[in-house]
Amino acid sequence: MAEYAPKGVSYAGMVTGIVGAAGAVGNAVAEMMQARNRGQDRDPGDRPVTRYEMDLHQQITARDIKLAAQEGRQYTDARIGEVKEFQAQQLAHNAASDAMTRMIQGQVMQLYGLTKLMIPAPNIVPPFPPSHETPPTVSSGGAAAATGTGS
Repeated sequence: MAEYAPKGVSYAGMVTGIVGAAGAVGNAVAEMMQARNRGQDRDPGDRPVTRYEMDLHQQITARDIKLAAQEGRQYTDARIGEVKEFQAQQLAHNAASDAMTRMIQGQVMQLYGLTKLMIPAPNIVPPFPPSHETPPTVSSGGAAAATGTGS
């Protein structure tokens, strides 16, 4: 049977671990604060700039923004031209397709009209004469009665 530590000892161990971890975090934070105050955590590129450097940087940024806007307009204008060209091609295709459809419809109507005028339907398929025969009836006697075999 396994033995367990009494409750007091386990709580004491847990509290000691928590206090130790908090102390380690506190020491790390204190060390970072001291290093910051000494200036050791600064990026080498971080330095004060003059007004001239700041104006120069702003001018370069403004020029870059203008160039990007101009390139964007040129790209958009080129794409709009491509879309207009495609629309023109599609319009011509649709017009040709519509004309072909109308021509075929006209030919069908013309053929339909010729068939009605030149060859009347009764001349092609004469009506069937009335039939005097009656279909055979099946009695309720089942399969033997229908085939004529049985008793």
